[in-house]
Order: sequence, then C-alpha cells, then structure tokens
Amino acid sequence: KSIEVARKQLVEYVGIAIKVPGQIAGFQSVLHEYAWIAIWVPILPQMLILAMCMVVSLPTILTRCCARHRAARCIDLAIVQFGWVIMLVVLLAAIISAAEVLLLTALGVVCLDIDHLAFTYTDFAKMPLVTEIARFYIFGDVPNPLIEDLDEVSMLLDQAYDLYKQLKFAVDLVAISCTPIFS
Repeated sequence: KSIEVARKQLVEYVGIAIKVPGQIAGFQSVLHEYAWIAIWVPILPQMLILAMCMVVSLPTILTRCCARHRAARCIDLAIVQFGWVIMLVVLLAAIISAAEVLLLTALGVVCLDIDHLAFTYTDFAKMPLVTEIARFYIFGDVPNPLIEDLDEVSMLLDQAYDLYKQLKFAVDLVAISCTPIFS
C-alpha cells in the first residue's frame, strides 16, 4: 500500500513538472504578442509634444524667414487659429503622462514585497504540494517537500527490493517444483 501511495505522489510530481514548460511558453507568447504596447505607450506623450512643437515651430520659423512678405501675416494667423488644438494635445499628453506615473507607482508598490505576491499566486493552484514547493523556493523557511517525498519513495522502493531479494530463494524453489506455473 505504501508503494502505491509513493507511486501516486511521484506521478503527481511528474504531472506538475510536465506542465511548467508549457505555462512558461504561454506566458512568453503573451509577452511577445503585446510587446508593442511596452514600447509605444511610454513614449506616446513625448511623441505628441514633439508633434505639437513641430506644429508651433514650423509657422514660427516661416514667419521669421518671410517677415517682409505678405504671407507672414497669414502664417501668424494660422498659429493663433491652431492654439486651441495645441492646448488640447498638450492636455492629452499631460493626462497620458499622469496615467503612466500612476500605473508605474502602483506597480512599484506591488513590487515592494514581490516574494509575498508570488507566493499568494500559488493559492490559485489549489494544490498543497505546489504551495509547499513555492514556500521552500521563495522563502526557504520549510524543507523541500519534493526531496522529502522522493527520499520516502526511494526508501520504500529499497525496502521492496530487499524484501524481493529475501524471498527470491523461496520463489525460485516454487518455480522449480511447479514448472508449469512459472514458465
């Protein structure tokens, strides 16, 4: 009976270990799929400000270069007319920047105790073995349950083998006397 329990535990450990590479690959594929967000969202406010600076500076430069021409007055009027657009874009950039700061501050607070956060996620597995393994690898305050259980399985298998070696002589005697049964 103990060997059957040990075999079931070993099968459970192997089942857990087999799932890990697939879960890591799935996480990596999600990261690769949404990598563009990590690249473009943080620089969006700076890009908006750059575009507005170009919108403001181009007419200003043209007005300066064409100061003696009649077009200079029209270019000056264009700057005045687009003032509200520039103000809205700068306001939008400020809102996006504030949201980024808020998000990064919240992520920073989460990362203050990342070990506890990672350990909390093991509760979703609803497997006590996973929780104990995580506790060993994250905090190190409990013995490794895998090593303990595998030591126990190894000990049970050694006992079974020793018992077989002790009974092998009797099995061989029965085999000689009852040849049709063991052939």
